[in-house]
Amino acid sequence: MTPSGQQQPEAKSATAKVGASRVSVACLPCRTRHIRCDATKPICKRCEEDGKECNYTKSRRGGLDRAALAARRERLAKQSSTSPQHDPGRVAADLQQPLPLGSGSSIPVFPECFPDASASFFDASCQDSPRANLVDASTLSGSDLESDPFIDLYYKCFHTFHPLVLPRHRLQVYSRDATKSERIKPVISGIRYIGSLYARSDQSGQLAAKAASDIADAKAASSPCPFLCQAQLLYSIVLFWSSDRPQSQTHLDDAIDAATLLGMSRQEFADAHSDGDAVLAESWRRTWWQLYIVDSHYAAIRRDTEFRTRDVPATADLPCEEQEYNAGVIPTPDSLADFDAREFASDNHVYSSFAYLIGATRGVAQIMAATPPDRKTSPPIELVEAVDAMIDGWLLLLPECKRPLMSKTGEMDELLFYAHMSIHAYMVGLHRPYSNLLFDPLEKISSCFVCPPESHSVSDTTAIHTMRCLASIEAQVRIMTLPKRPFCHSPFTLCMVTTGTIPFLSACKFLFTGAKLSIAREQIRLTIGCLKSLGEVWPQGARTVKEIQAIAREVLGLGASAAPRSVVLPSDTSSGVSSSQRSPLSQSGSQNSSIDDLLFPDTIDSLSSCWDMQNQQIDMNLWFSSY
Repeated sequence: MTPSGQQQPEAKSATAKVGASRVSVACLPCRTRHIRCDATKPICKRCEEDGKECNYTKSRRGGLDRAALAARRERLAKQSSTSPQHDPGRVAADLQQPLPLGSGSSIPVFPECFPDASASFFDASCQDSPRANLVDASTLSGSDLESDPFIDLYYKCFHTFHPLVLPRHRLQVYSRDATKSERIKPVISGIRYIGSLYARSDQSGQLAAKAASDIADAKAASSPCPFLCQAQLLYSIVLFWSSDRPQSQTHLDDAIDAATLLGMSRQEFADAHSDGDAVLAESWRRTWWQLYIVDSHYAAIRRDTEFRTRDVPATADLPCEEQEYNAGVIPTPDSLADFDAREFASDNHVYSSFAYLIGATRGVAQIMAATPPDRKTSPPIELVEAVDAMIDGWLLLLPECKRPLMSKTGEMDELLFYAHMSIHAYMVGLHRPYSNLLFDPLEKISSCFVCPPESHSVSDTTAIHTMRCLASIEAQVRIMTLPKRPFCHSPFTLCMVTTGTIPFLSACKFLFTGAKLSIAREQIRLTIGCLKSLGEVWPQGARTVKEIQAIAREVLGLGASAAPRSVVLPSDTSSGVSSSQRSPLSQSGSQNSSIDDLLFPDTIDSLSSCWDMQNQQIDMNLWFSSY
């Protein structure tokens, strides 16, 4: 055998060894296409060959390395030895200072005790950013987004809840394009303003004025533009959850007018107005569907079944998965027609989380349109049964891979979180008037008020409606206990949680006893804590907490001992409810009615498995336990 022939097996063996080695992390484009990546930074070999933008998921690990920890301990030791008086309190306070977890992120943990603590539970992305509060908003440039702390917070804290704006790297490109920078200016101002809210910045007022000014200038200077639709939609959401609903509705109506005039609801629009940029086309599709979702949920909160986008013929394709969008690898979009016929497909195709959120929202809206309820009375039972069938079908057809809301790496699927919280809120709102979860007149002060029935009567199906309500409330609680802290989700979650919490108070008063009551009270503490977390960013959240606290004191009979010295109820005067009119058994017909007549022992006993907090994922069998 020749020398070259002797070397060939060795070379082959070496090649095999190299091929067998695995990298610990792959770039997003390679991961999305399920191909091997060499993990070379800043750009891997495949992305370099294909001319693609190469991005890596930022590490979610927190804390300091050993060298940094040693230096920190040495610094603390020097401070304690050189200070005139040793102050243990100051040292303890210093030890508990937030530790850096990347750009502008921090969590108050002890890395010495928890060296492997990741951000999956103590998610620092939505915490205050000290860097943001050191920036002068007037000096921020519309084209320099990389070093902008407010933009950083927007993408960390808000973008995943309503992901319609271009991914950050694409937004940066467009902001530097002279032909597009003016059109995208209102979007940048809007997302900068939202970021300042998460920063708790004292410059939020200045940035709010800039966002409003840029929107007004864009409306005056040009014809309708998809970027302006995005800016007005985002600004509308902020105004709505800042308790300025009239102005919020005005901006949403303007965005819908522009989108309808442009034809954004049509399938062909996205590709025809994106100059061959698949990411921009995807952003246009997402903009239309976010308009639809926000419009429908505004209507739900004001207890109205009619909303403008419901009646707009829509053929726009469905959005792709979030990883694909953020990586800029956009697949051929799925059509709405295929999604609507997915139960007949033989290939078990998995659609995006965004698509399933759209499906849940459209399903409820279409049924409401076919059987519109009276806003002042209980929904007709035919409507309740139709929504039951729609939601149960949606849940049953959800692919196995889409059922866990949190991945093994601790990533929350925010769009499916939103979908599940909303369908459970719908279920509670529709079933409660027919259940044993009685209403109190003081509930009218809630901005998420559900209309009570004209009269309460027990029927053969009352137990089923009660079970449906409690199952949905339990599902919401399970979702809220998923390990993501702080509780940072879409502000629309405020009304969804409230819709489940208020009837839960009624269950604590009229249904639960013993251990069930103790557990339920702990779960109510959880829901109020979650609402308080949202209220730290959104003014409407703080108002909602006060409303629920006032209702809880009344329903649970906690009295003045639990009430603050001075309580101002935000909507008490508008509701027309006085203290003398409040009755704990508002719908029972008489305060002297026997509570035993309102209870179903079999129903209460069958709830023994409902309060098991060990399994945090949604139990699909729970939905059908009432049949």
